[in-house]
Amino acid sequence: YQRRVREIGLIAMNILARLGTTLKTRIAPAACGAPSASIFSGSAPRSAPAMPASYEPLALNTIADNPGAHHKSKRVGRGIGSGKGKTCGRGHKGQKSRSGGGRPHPLFEGGQTPIIRRLPKRGFRNRNRDELQVVNLDRLQYWAESGRLPTDELLTMRDLVASGVVGRAKHGIKVLGGGAEHFNVPLKLAVTHVTERAKSAIEQAGGSVEQVSLSRREVMLMVKGARKEQRV
Repeated sequence: YQRRVREIGLIAMNILARLGTTLKTRIAPAACGAPSASIFSGSAPRSAPAMPASYEPLALNTIADNPGAHHKSKRVGRGIGSGKGKTCGRGHKGQKSRSGGGRPHPLFEGGQTPIIRRLPKRGFRNRNRDELQVVNLDRLQYWAESGRLPTDELLTMRDLVASGVVGRAKHGIKVLGGGAEHFNVPLKLAVTHVTERAKSAIEQAGGSVEQVSLSRREVMLMVKGARKEQRV
């Protein structure tokens, strides 16, 4: 980075030096009263603008930010004469005078036992639970009415995944009863889980639901590659 800055500075110095030489040659005749040649070809002769008195060529020791672009940081703890000594402008003691921002964590309640410790823990989350892919009846009906699910054959979990009505079926598929009051498609399904409301709605519409008991490996082998068939 420093080498690149040095190269840019040298190039800028050469350009300004050449420009200064050109302007001096054009300013000199004008100072003697003689008409100077125009910088632009084809235009009337005119005198070149004079260089400012405080002109300095661009160099590494003259590169600086614009005035006001850089602010000096506040130096605290440097004696009483600076106005920010001893307590550094924070006053005496208190929460806001301490380090760490002066703001406790959101669950801090002033030293008393917080509510997350006052309330007991209930239940647990089984780490060996089945991760089921759920689908409602209204979604199945929309897929069937749009022609993406046939109603004249038994639909397995692989067929449901391949059609796109459900995503990745890791441990099985569960049919829920959302939209059961409007369901009227006679579907024939073979899934691992189904609710009572969904089962009764499908049977009232003339369809059937078969609950299959498969292990996790059997489910994985059944739906393996089904999502690629959907893309094709």
